[in-house]
Amino acid sequence: MDRREMRALATVCGANIDGSSRASAFAAHLLDVIARYEFDAFFTRVPDRAVNGIDVRPRGVDYRTDEVDAAAMAERRRSYKALPPVRQMMVATIIWLYRGEPDKTWLARLPSTWHAADAVAALVEAGALRDWGRFVALYPGW
Repeated sequence: MDRREMRALATVCGANIDGSSRASAFAAHLLDVIARYEFDAFFTRVPDRAVNGIDVRPRGVDYRTDEVDAAAMAERRRSYKALPPVRQMMVATIIWLYRGEPDKTWLARLPSTWHAADAVAALVEAGALRDWGRFVALYPGW
């Protein structure tokens, strides 16, 4: 996404993006979204694995060995299924941005696709479209 597309997406979503570094603005907003939406069950910080200054990683994997932690992944899936759809959309979007490709680790066997019109309507109704649009527009690539 170039700067023009980034600004257009942010504008459509009602998000404000200032002229700061995409990576630092994205990292700050991502941490804010995780805190405000109480997504600690899904994400953790791994400072020694920071990329572009972003140290957030999905829970359920031991990042020292890159092995899936079955118990942690099962708990993560239970927590995800208990979320309302809008929060599932937010978590799934963060995972999609993290992976940069279809995911078969953190979203396996979980609801993670929605029709765009339905998703946008749900995000608007929940007051979450601005947050969603801001972190998608600012995404610098992990």
